[in-house]
Amino acid sequence: EGELLLFDLRHHPPVLKQKKQFDNDDSMLDEGLTIKQVEFFDKNDVLVCNGGLHLFNTETQTTISSLSPKNTFRSDSTDMRGISWRGDNFVGFSGFPKGTGREEILGDSSGEFAAISSKYVYSVDVRCRNSIARHKSMFWPDKDTKAKTPKFDNMFRALTWNTASLQEEYVKNYLAPTVKDDKTASFDLLCVTTHEDWICTGSASGHIHCFDRRSGKVLHCWKGHAKPVEYLKVISRHRLLSAGGDKTAVLWDMNKTPPQKISSIYNIPGKEYAMNVTSHQFRDDGLVSIPGDNGLLLCAAAGRKAVFMSMPQEYQPESQQPMHVLAGRTVMSDFEGNQIPSSGKLDISSIALLPCRQLMLLGCEGG
Repeated sequence: EGELLLFDLRHHPPVLKQKKQFDNDDSMLDEGLTIKQVEFFDKNDVLVCNGGLHLFNTETQTTISSLSPKNTFRSDSTDMRGISWRGDNFVGFSGFPKGTGREEILGDSSGEFAAISSKYVYSVDVRCRNSIARHKSMFWPDKDTKAKTPKFDNMFRALTWNTASLQEEYVKNYLAPTVKDDKTASFDLLCVTTHEDWICTGSASGHIHCFDRRSGKVLHCWKGHAKPVEYLKVISRHRLLSAGGDKTAVLWDMNKTPPQKISSIYNIPGKEYAMNVTSHQFRDDGLVSIPGDNGLLLCAAAGRKAVFMSMPQEYQPESQQPMHVLAGRTVMSDFEGNQIPSSGKLDISSIALLPCRQLMLLGCEGG
């Protein structure tokens, strides 16, 4: 449950290259640490979410750093800057495009990503020990200066994570972590996605929030689904894809206020809190294409049923109304090409797409 496996997909079947166990020794969390999400942060480092957040180096096969109050401080408001962060129970994360962060350009940031707990949205600036002093001088001006700090929304937090050992002089007023999920919060956040300019989150109430990446202000908040929002993906600067427990995937026009539906695919397989959805936007000049007149592919799977469909990216030509399309479900087959019987349904827990190889990977319970 707390195990990270790295496979080489150039072999068939894939070859296991590395194996790492994430235990509970240094965690702030009392519950079991089931891994919720894993993605590459850069060429050699993997970001792992298991309630906590960890950077794992695939070359040395070691954990570089784990986000904690000992190496992380807040940088989101004048009265909180430099105060050690108290800790939280993370649900997931989404990396910003490389080279788009202010501190990547002007400072010494290694990269930035957004993360969510059930209650808060975090923008995390990842740094090494050599750059922490410069960051301190940039973000914490002398009292005589008149530098203005953006007014962040109450749901938004900005953090700086020093992935090397943090010198004590840069952390003041250390507070012991008190990690409790606030289930009474107005919005129980479930998923997150990032654009170079904004962050979007989906909640159990069906609402979608859009935050400005730099100011932390809410740009939009709207009711996107009748049931929990369980998948979000930025398609372009003005397009957002969502999927919810109402078995509907929706493409949103972010130019509108509030954002408006461009199209939807309904009756996709899955159920509430168990929607396995992924997507991919193919480039016009790419090597791989899909049937249809656009390059947005939606994939969903549950049990033995799956959907592989092209998502409409424009309004209806004449009426300019949203296009609503019934999902075309197919029964999946096994390695021998035989359809999976109803008695042999898969207990799918995760999904990923390998677009260049035209493959979809399904992670199932039991490994």
